[in-house]
Amino acid sequence: MERRSVPRLRQACEGCRQKKTKCSGEKPMCSFCERLGQTCTYLERERDRRTGGMRRKLSPENSDPSPELLYHLVKVYREHLYFQPLPLFDVDRIHGSLQSFPSFLRWAFLAIALRFIEHPIYGGRTTQANKCYIASRNAVMQLALDGVRKVEMACVQEHASHGQDFNDPDSSRCHWSIKTLEAAFSSHPGAQVYGVDPPNCPPSPARPPPLSTVAGTQEHPNLFDSNEVNGRDYGINAYCLQRVQIWGEIVSYMESIRTGKVDSSSLASHNQLTMRMYEVESKLSYQHLFRKVSFQHRRLPELSANREYWTPWLLMQMSYHAAQAALNHPFIHLVALRGSQGVSQSRSFLQETLDRALFHSSWVFRFIHICEKLEFDITDPLIGQIVAATATIPWLFQFVRDEAISSRARQDFETCERALSRISAYWPHIAQMCQTLRELQSTIKQRDDDTKVDNSTVQFSPDAVWRLLSPHATAVSHPSVCYHSSPGHSVSTATLQITTTIVHPATEDESSQPPKETGVDAHDGQMDWEDFFDKPYLTNMLWESLVADYSWLPFH
Repeated sequence: MERRSVPRLRQACEGCRQKKTKCSGEKPMCSFCERLGQTCTYLERERDRRTGGMRRKLSPENSDPSPELLYHLVKVYREHLYFQPLPLFDVDRIHGSLQSFPSFLRWAFLAIALRFIEHPIYGGRTTQANKCYIASRNAVMQLALDGVRKVEMACVQEHASHGQDFNDPDSSRCHWSIKTLEAAFSSHPGAQVYGVDPPNCPPSPARPPPLSTVAGTQEHPNLFDSNEVNGRDYGINAYCLQRVQIWGEIVSYMESIRTGKVDSSSLASHNQLTMRMYEVESKLSYQHLFRKVSFQHRRLPELSANREYWTPWLLMQMSYHAAQAALNHPFIHLVALRGSQGVSQSRSFLQETLDRALFHSSWVFRFIHICEKLEFDITDPLIGQIVAATATIPWLFQFVRDEAISSRARQDFETCERALSRISAYWPHIAQMCQTLRELQSTIKQRDDDTKVDNSTVQFSPDAVWRLLSPHATAVSHPSVCYHSSPGHSVSTATLQITTTIVHPATEDESSQPPKETGVDAHDGQMDWEDFFDKPYLTNMLWESLVADYSWLPFH
C-alpha cells in the first residue's frame, strides 16, 4: 500500500515562508531569523491541533499556555523560585501576569521554570530550557539595539518626573531583585546612589499563626525586646533583603582580600562590617526570632501553606549566620591576611574570630538538619553558595586534636555535601562547588596515608578555598597574595597547623584535668567557648535580643 507523505504545510516559520526561504525549522527560533535578529513565529499545524498533545505544552513560543501548564508553572514558581533569592514576581498575581508577559519574558520564565518540572510529559527539560533562554536573550538583545530612542525618551521622562514617589510593587520588586543579583552573584555590590531613596521593600506576608502547644514544644509568651520602639516590625521581606545585602558586602570584602586590595595590618574593614551587622541585627523584630516562630516544630503542610513567609525567613537566618562565619573564617585570618609577610595578629582576636566562625557555621548546619527532618526542600542557588562557603569551616576543623570537635566537623561537612548535592541538580555552578569540596576533602586521605604528617597539620591549595568563598575567584591566586610553593606543583599551597590548647580560667589546678584543645594558632589562656556560652544568664540574655535563639549549642 502506498504510504501517504506528511504534508509540509506550515513546517517552516512565518518569516521564512514570506521570504520563500528554506527554513531550518529550529524552535523557538530558526537560524535564519536568529541571524537577521527578527521575530521567529511558527503557526500551529492542523495535525498538532488534532493531537492536542505534548508539543503545544512544551513550545516556549506559544503565546497562550495551556491551563495545565500555566497552573504547573505557577506552582513551580511558588515552591522553587519565589525569593530564592529574587522577589521579582508577586505570587498572588503571577497566574494572571504570566499570560500577559511579552514573549521574551515568557521565554526567560520558562527557561528557569523548566529546571524544576519533573512530570514525564516535559521530557528533555534541559534542551527546552536552553532553547527558551537563547530565544529570550536574542529578543532582548534586539530590543536593546533598537531601543536607543526609547532609552533617551525614558531619561527625559525621568528628568521631568524627578521627585515623584515610585513605590509601586512592581518597581520595588524589580529594584530589589537587581540589588539581590548584585549582592549574591557579583563580587562588587552595586553602588549606592546618594540623594535618592530606594523604593520600599516588597510587601511582606503575614506572620504564620502561633504554633499550638504540642508534646515536646515549649511556649515563650514573655519573649520580647523592650528596646523595640512601639514593637515596630518592618516585615520579613525587608529583613531578608537587608541581610542578603550584607552577605554581598562580606563577599566583596573577601574578594578584596583575595586580590590583595586589603591591608593585612588593618582591621578597619573587619570592624566596619562587624558594626554593620550589629546595627542591622538590632533592628530585627523579636517576632521573627528562631524561638518565637518555632520553625523546627512546624509540620510540612503548614510550612508549605506559608511558604511566602518561610522562604525569606530561612534565607535571612542562613545568610546572617553565614556572613558572621565568613567574616571570621580561619582561612581568612590565619592564611590569607598573613600571606608571606608573616604578619602577627592578636592571639585573643584570633581566638575570638575562630569561636565566632565555629559557632555561627554550626547554626547554618543546624538549619540544614531541620529542613531535612521536615522535608522542607531547599533549591535556592544563593543558599547553595552560602552552604558551600560555610562548608570550608568544618573542613578545617576536622584537623583539630579535640576528637569531639573534629568528629562534629566531619558530620557537618557531610551535611553540607548532602545539601549541595540536592541543590546542584538544578544549578550547574553549585555542582562545580561540590567538585571543589571533594577536591579539598581528598587532601584528608592523602594526609592520612602519609604517616610522617602531623594529624593537626593540613596542606591545601588556597585557590580551592577561594573558589568557594568568592564567586569571581580564578584558578590562580593573585600574585600579591603569596603562599608556600609545594615541590613538584605549579599551583600555590598553604600549610596550616592547628595546635591550640585552651585553658579555662576557672580551673585552679590545671594539672588535674587534661587541657581542652580547639582551633586557633599558637595561643594559650583563652576561655573555652562551649563552657562560656553554656552559662544560663548569657543564653537568657542572647535569645531575648539577638537574631536567633542562642541557647542551643551545636556540640551539646
